[in-house]
Amino acid sequence: MGQTQHQKLEKRKIMKLFWMNLGVADLEKAGQFYEAIGFAVASFGDIKSATLPEGGNLILMRTETFAQRVPFQLAEKGNEVLISLNVDNREEVDQLIERVEANGGRITGRPTDAYGFYGASFTDLDGHHFNVIVM
Repeated sequence: MGQTQHQKLEKRKIMKLFWMNLGVADLEKAGQFYEAIGFAVASFGDIKSATLPEGGNLILMRTETFAQRVPFQLAEKGNEVLISLNVDNREEVDQLIERVEANGGRITGRPTDAYGFYGASFTDLDGHHFNVIVM
C-alpha cells in the first residue's frame, strides 16, 4: 500500500543537514583558500570545516585521512561531483572568481550568460570542481 503525504514528510524529518567531505593535499593551504574566497573555516583536530553564512559545509581532510575513513575505494581520476554556489548578483560572481584566481584556484569557465543564468566555474587547489551562479 502506498504512503500518504504525511508519512512521506515524517520520513524527511530524520534528515537535517548534509555536507561534503573533500580530500585535500595540504589542509592548511586548503583552509586558507576557502577562507579567502568567503567561507568561515574552523579546525577540529585533523579536519577543517568550511562553512557558508547561509548554510552548507565542506569538510576538509588530508587525502590519506579521507581514504582511511571511507568504506570504499576512492577514484583516482575523474570528477566526483560539481559543487554549486549561489550568489545574489553578477558582481558577486565576478568578485568570487577574482578571489579564486588570486588565491591559486583555476578558472575553468569565465563569467558569462548561459542557460538563463550568469555564472562561472573553477577548481580549488586540489581540482575539485565548482560553479557559481546567480539564480
